[in-house]
Amino acid sequence: MRLFLTLLLVFCSFMSFSQEKGGINCLSFDVDVFSFSHNSYTLSDETIIELNKLIKILKEVSVKVEIGAHASCNEDNPLKLSRKRSTKIINYLKNKGISRDRLKLSYYGDEILVELCDCQDPTYKECSEEQHANNRRAEFRVIP
Repeated sequence: MRLFLTLLLVFCSFMSFSQEKGGINCLSFDVDVFSFSHNSYTLSDETIIELNKLIKILKEVSVKVEIGAHASCNEDNPLKLSRKRSTKIINYLKNKGISRDRLKLSYYGDEILVELCDCQDPTYKECSEEQHANNRRAEFRVIP
């Protein structure tokens, strides 16, 4: 039953928050990626707005989520920084009443890039600051 509810939650992702459709309460996953400034793990005002959307969802449906943070290759110690980003988000969610056992911390450094650039490898394209900013992010996904 839990798997069905998780799939149903994803299926209903494009409907507005708590909108009643055919007797099924669908919740929105209309949450943007959480972004960060260069070499920072401070939560921006925009990120807090998006986290508060996630909190509304998590208070409505008892699912587990993975918070996976990333860094760009032009940041200092990308793996450590992405861990700090993920930890910061999880602590925020915990402080807002979301149980820690529903949150999985993941961090990837600069291993999973949205923009395919690499600061060390000359065969990759050089990235603009905007492209590096796209790689400085945290994402969430529902997990079993």
